Amino acid sequence: MTGGDDAGTPDSGPPPAALTGDWSCVGSRTAPTPGAASTFTAHVYDFQSGMSSNVGGVAVDYFPDNVVAEGCSGTCVRTTPGADGNVAGLMGMENAWFAYRVAAGTGSGGTTPVLTVGYNRAVPANGGTTQLPSVSSMTIGFIPTLYMRSRLPGTAIVSGTLTDCAGAPAANAQVRIFRGGTELVTGPGSTDFFSGYFNAANLPDSNRTATNTNGLFAAANAEATDEPLRVELWGVRTEGMPAERVACEEIEVFADAVTIVNVGPLRNDYASGSGCGG
Repeated sequence: MTGGDDAGTPDSGPPPAALTGDWSCVGSRTAPTPGAASTFTAHVYDFQSGMSSNVGGVAVDYFPDNVVAEGCSGTCVRTTPGADGNVAGLMGMENAWFAYRVAAGTGSGGTTPVLTVGYNRAVPANGGTTQLPSVSSMTIGFIPTLYMRSRLPGTAIVSGTLTDCAGAPAANAQVRIFRGGTELVTGPGSTDFFSGYFNAANLPDSNRTATNTNGLFAAANAEATDEPLRVELWGVRTEGMPAERVACEEIEVFADAVTIVNVGPLRNDYASGSGCGG
């Protein structure tokens, strides 16, 4: 279901309490400034189990420019993790954002990875390790179920974490998803688009109407098209004031895939034409 526009406040329940954390950098923040050259390791693991036994040998694409392409060419690097889930020898600039893609697995069973895409991951210091979650075929169906919903095949799931100016997860924010000027609004049907949040155990919680202290949010059954989705987080910065847009990123989503994006406070360096800059 679609409708709405950029104006107004979220309609997914009563206004939340004031946001937790530091929001003094809203509108003045920029993307991280790249530092020194770094050769690092990426550890790929299953989001639900924390194990890496199901990702060994699965193709993983590393996009140092934070842009996910259809294939893997140019600066993209394609690798395959070992049995421990590690991919060593990746090269980038410390603190710079990158994107990654874990291909769908070819095995059978619930632990088989599905297509997983991640944006805004930070390159660690030289010699460091960064964590790259993947999602299994069991989890991609399990998440909607805990929201009392069903996954519609061919659609996309978006999930992520909201962080404040200090990089800490933030509570009491509500997620809004847009395609262009149209907001995707939660529908009543079991396979309609919907958004939701997680409890303290990092599990989907259909009773929550805003982020928990872990900052986790999700949306599912979004149509997968070539037009990017805009992920906005809204919240009250000062008690008693109306909710406002405090965070935004635009991402591409893919059919039968989970796209993970870390979203921080609004920046002032969005690309020209970005809906986040409006």
